[in-house]
Amino acid sequence: MKIRLLAGLAIITAAAICVSVNWLAGSYFDYFLIHYPGAARVESEHFDSYYLDHGWLSRNAAYQTADDIDVVTLWYTDLLPASEIHAVGNCVAFHQSKVLLNILRTVSVQLCQQLPGTIIFVNEAVYLSP
Repeated sequence: MKIRLLAGLAIITAAAICVSVNWLAGSYFDYFLIHYPGAARVESEHFDSYYLDHGWLSRNAAYQTADDIDVVTLWYTDLLPASEIHAVGNCVAFHQSKVLLNILRTVSVQLCQQLPGTIIFVNEAVYLSP
């Protein structure tokens, strides 16, 4: 029981640190946060900690840039190598899952051409296995 409580406290502490660092660092972590350079947020970034007691932390964000979808697609191709890529209509979707130690990180990015430019949807989830 104590181990489960300590693991829960460690997860909550890690999540609080991540949110605080994001708030304090701002644009310095754009690359880490999968934020296309120069893109403006369309809506506020949302961190979901509802399932944090089970080890899940997720983040959703929407951005828009004046850059063409082809340019944005190349940037995400470099950022997320070996990801699954699917094109449907005027949209391109990326999905990548990676495990590092006991941490599973999944990233889904959807790019859609919306004149003038591209709209970007990012969904990132991290599972912190105790």
